[in-house]
Amino acid sequence: MLSPFLAAFLSVCPPSSEDPATEGFLIIPSLGLGETLPTTLERAPRAGPTTDLPLADLDAAWAELEAIFSQSDPSATPELHWLAWAIADARDQPATAFAHLVHALAVDDLDAARVMWWRALSPAGIDRRDALRGAWQQARAPETRALLATVLALELWDASCPSAPEPDGACRLGGRLLARSPIAVEEAERWTARATALSSAHPSRDPAARSLAAALELAAAAPDYELLLATRMPEDLDFVVEDWRHDSGIPAWEAIYARQLETAAESQRRFGAVADSFVTCLDSVTNTHAEVITIDSEVAAIALLRTAELLLTADAFFFGASDAAGRRQGREDEELGRHSWQCPLLDNPFPAQATAALERCVALGTTSSHPAIEACRTRLSALDPEGHPSQAELFGPDPARPRLEAYGVVGPQNENSRP
Repeated sequence: MLSPFLAAFLSVCPPSSEDPATEGFLIIPSLGLGETLPTTLERAPRAGPTTDLPLADLDAAWAELEAIFSQSDPSATPELHWLAWAIADARDQPATAFAHLVHALAVDDLDAARVMWWRALSPAGIDRRDALRGAWQQARAPETRALLATVLALELWDASCPSAPEPDGACRLGGRLLARSPIAVEEAERWTARATALSSAHPSRDPAARSLAAALELAAAAPDYELLLATRMPEDLDFVVEDWRHDSGIPAWEAIYARQLETAAESQRRFGAVADSFVTCLDSVTNTHAEVITIDSEVAAIALLRTAELLLTADAFFFGASDAAGRRQGREDEELGRHSWQCPLLDNPFPAQATAALERCVALGTTSSHPAIEACRTRLSALDPEGHPSQAELFGPDPARPRLEAYGVVGPQNENSRP
């Protein structure tokens, strides 16, 4: 039988997915950072205490817990392991806290909301990953193993980036994409495959578990997303075909014209190959975004922000440099009195689609608060009425800006322009 004192502690244990209205939770004082302040209990709508507890009270609670563990099967009351983790952490007993945390995570009916609660309170790092690995080894229920694999894969994707991922999940610092650790990526991919296989075999209807699974889908798609952001158009696709050399009767000019046609055909082939590859990868990533966008508002915000960034990248990739090259070529034509022809492009749908995605993302701010929503709001404010960026790139220099100097065929020229 729990004493009223220990029951008060237990009343603010992690929330449950089956009790989403419960707001009580423990604020762990050290959080693995070496602090040894007393435990503070906040927002306990049930009967828990709301004042700071002196160390003597923590010692008394710990003594009572030890007595309970010695007299009964701790697996029958998994909540006590969360409580033991919290109190041991507050008493600066990291090894004991770690052992109870592993037990709490390895229970057969592990609740996803409790795992999310724990991740929000504890610092990211190797200790958190080690706890998940330890729990994975102890866990027997496939549903628990699926949840642990999902969370560990998420941790590993985050750890693969040398800095904290940005709101869209990209590994970026100061506007520059960073290389992920190949070793961490390989391990993250293994755990992602495990989590996916287990989740498929034992699907969960728990909203919190589905949210974590959706977050993992986004994390696993991050490398492809970053690859698209960094894609550049090849720099040597420009070509000129001087039609006036054809049928000139001058063998040297005819030979130059033939080589120009070969160069033009090769440039068009390479342009098509790069464009096809870009579009295929773009479709794959945006399809992943579309699949997870209905899970919850936070996942949706990240997916919509990414979708908008990819659409703006596609706008720059296919249209930005061609437009600039066309304007530059037009000025040269006017000066030289010649006619130019640019490769015809379809209507550009990307700016309007990007604007719509950002507006949907911003609208989520009425029901949720997430860094991705604020990033969407900032990004949207930087677009002009046509959906193009109207100021310097918000995430720094855009590595995806194509550098296609001139792509087209130069038509008849006047005599002054001939060699």
